[in-house]
Amino acid sequence: MTVMKKRFLTIFLSLLMVRVMMPMGMWTTYAAGGNLSPDEDGYYLIEDYADLKAFADLVNDGNTSANAKLTADIDCNGNKDWVPIADFNSNYDIRYSGTFDGAGHIINDLSNKAGGDGADSQGLFGIVGNVGRVANVGLEGGSITGNDFVGGVAGLSYGEITNCYNIGEVSGNSRVGGVIGENYGGKVTNCYNGGKVSGDSRVGGVAGENNKGTITNCYNGGKVSGDSRVGGVAGENYKGEITNCYNIGEASGDSRVGGVTGENNIGKITNCYNTGTISGNNVDNNVGGVAGENYKGEITNCYNIGKVCEGSVVGVIGGVVGLNDEGNVKYCYNDKTINGDVGPVGNNLQGTELNYVTSIYSSQLTGTNSIDAFTDPDPWLTKADDKDTDASEYYWYYPHLKGFDYDNSLEVKDWPPKVTVKVNWDEAEAYTYNGFSQKPAVKKLTISNGATVVTAKPDKDYTVSYYAKDGDTYTAVTEDIINVGLYKAVIEFKAGGHATIEKEFEIKNAPQAVTDVSSEPTISEAEEENTDDEGDDVVDNGGGSKGGKKNVKTGDESLVAFWASLLGVSLTGLIMLFAAKLRLRRKDR
Repeated sequence: MTVMKKRFLTIFLSLLMVRVMMPMGMWTTYAAGGNLSPDEDGYYLIEDYADLKAFADLVNDGNTSANAKLTADIDCNGNKDWVPIADFNSNYDIRYSGTFDGAGHIINDLSNKAGGDGADSQGLFGIVGNVGRVANVGLEGGSITGNDFVGGVAGLSYGEITNCYNIGEVSGNSRVGGVIGENYGGKVTNCYNGGKVSGDSRVGGVAGENNKGTITNCYNGGKVSGDSRVGGVAGENYKGEITNCYNIGEASGDSRVGGVTGENNIGKITNCYNTGTISGNNVDNNVGGVAGENYKGEITNCYNIGKVCEGSVVGVIGGVVGLNDEGNVKYCYNDKTINGDVGPVGNNLQGTELNYVTSIYSSQLTGTNSIDAFTDPDPWLTKADDKDTDASEYYWYYPHLKGFDYDNSLEVKDWPPKVTVKVNWDEAEAYTYNGFSQKPAVKKLTISNGATVVTAKPDKDYTVSYYAKDGDTYTAVTEDIINVGLYKAVIEFKAGGHATIEKEFEIKNAPQAVTDVSSEPTISEAEEENTDDEGDDVVDNGGGSKGGKKNVKTGDESLVAFWASLLGVSLTGLIMLFAAKLRLRRKDR
């Protein structure tokens, strides 16, 4: 063998040995075509879109347990070439089993390939396995489209998705959700959607379908539309649990449409509510503020204050549940001010259970929590009353639910929604004593929850009572209010369960009139000239007479003060007039 051949063989064997000794993960990092490198904890650090695509290639090539962390916000630069991490269409058995930590960063304008509308399991991730975890990442802008199992963060997940959100468009056929297409036995926590979501069946703001999984502390603020099983939070909840979730977006479909879920199928929904507009477009629809249909499921501590099928008189429509089929609904309410004659349950089939399910007016939902008695332990939280006394407006707040303690939020409207009570009084806050009854009265009282303004009727909807202040306390006044003093008017609502409105007012002393008495005799002059003993016109004050003089006395001084005030003269002036009269009578004799 020549020297050249020996050198070549030595180099080849050395390279082969190095390759064998290198870890597979390190070798495939560069085979993926990116500049990825793991940190000391074994996480691949992703700083741009090229790195993100390289990580997807890495997982799709078989390294499904690789961990990754974003080190910066990612801009996809308008590219529509995204292939999901753990792409189902490349490998039917693939499941992502690592941890993907977005570290609070945002992926902007993520859009999948043009052919994605015919593919299944589309999203940032295709399929997340039961030990996989995706956390702390937000998607803004972009468009994810596909056939079945389509979601912004993941098409299908058996694992955990937490602290994630989507504000991009998501569309597909079945099991389409803003965050996740289908949650199959997995956990979705602290997530929300603000993007438009559309599909055919099982379409939801957070999840298209919650299949034996849990969805906790999540909400939807985007517009959701489909044909069947359309829900603000989940299109269908099949044997799953939805807890502490709410919807503030619009949801519309042909049948089985609900603010929280289109259909609760042997599932549990607890501590959830809807404020969004819910509509059904079919005469055979089942539409509800919380659930369109509840089949053998449980719905507890939930409420609806959104409009349900406004103006529609067809279909099965309920403020809380459209159709309750062998289900259990308890401690739930619907706002009757918004939904009028729509009852809490559209159709309650035989054998089902309803406990404390009702429709009540906006004014009954405010101030002191009128539904405290419904729940034990109490999941409700009521904000303190507020007011703008200069505008005569009083703000009461709907009771809302405890448990929303995460930072992610959509600034779509003030929360909690408030009721504004406007009082028009027909008098001022202070009066001048005039001997007649004086008090403020309610000219007009309106209640508005932002969607509806109602004019309350006196005696039927509210009463006004009056109280006089006595030291530090107030005493009810049942007669005319005439005397000088401090008072208050109190508005109490017949329905109860909410705060009273109080207005303080005062009746002040009449001002003392200034009288010119320079031409009138003084008191001493009147006394000196009045020396006769005709007692009908002068009264002995009971103190004896000294020097033959007698004092002029009015008798009841409070009566004198009253007539002085009524005639607009001072007490001194009235006495002078009285003395002058005596003088004239004496001269006449």
